[in-house]
Amino acid sequence: MAFLRSISRITIILLTLNVALAHADSMTWIEYIQSGKTLQAVLDKTSDSFDDSVYSGSSNTDPLGTLKGGETYSFFYRGGQFTCEGYNQHYNKVLSGVYGNADPADNLISLWGRPFVFDGKGLLYDTRYGWVGHLVMTAAPLPSPTAVLSGPWEITCIGGIVFKFDVSLEQSGSQFSGSMIRTNGNEPNTRIDGVINSDGTLDFTRSTGSWRQHYIGRVSQQSGDRAIRLEGKFGNAGQENLDWNAVRK
Repeated sequence: MAFLRSISRITIILLTLNVALAHADSMTWIEYIQSGKTLQAVLDKTSDSFDDSVYSGSSNTDPLGTLKGGETYSFFYRGGQFTCEGYNQHYNKVLSGVYGNADPADNLISLWGRPFVFDGKGLLYDTRYGWVGHLVMTAAPLPSPTAVLSGPWEITCIGGIVFKFDVSLEQSGSQFSGSMIRTNGNEPNTRIDGVINSDGTLDFTRSTGSWRQHYIGRVSQQSGDRAIRLEGKFGNAGQENLDWNAVRK
């Protein structure tokens, strides 16, 4: 019995060492992700588990939701959030989104809110389908915004009528957030959360409670590194067909 207890202790020690070594092998990936550099998630093994050539029509029933098997997604991690850019099956176009539901220290990344596990070799695993792809270090620096957005703005939204808002933005790298308050009428104050994409375009969501409104756009004028005018389209996600513009106050 003493011999068996010794074997059990040795087995536990070996298992503990294997877990520690696996985590150590992952440290290069963890440190790279935590540095804020851009990576690629290549979903090139999905065809071994499922057919994602045709979108099911719902992010709840499609194997990887709005992600598409076989595609490559660029992402980076900063300020506790993952910014991911790539092809969105639901909207049939390239989009960018920000989610904070994964920690690389736990060998996890988040692509549009869907968590994936990575190992010391950079292989990617889905919790349901197993091995689905791999990571690539692109050696690209953290995307730099083309202009500074921080500060007070006045936004004009043109729908059936004209809506005007005071906006105060804060910016950290390529991410920005703030408040949006109606000035020519009464409605609940709303929050802005957005990102400057690698191509310099803007993508942000205005929200209050469960209500959401999606904005896309660009910097149309700047002075030095400071944006002084913005413009774009807004509406429900995937139906951004109304005009908006903003001028710095």
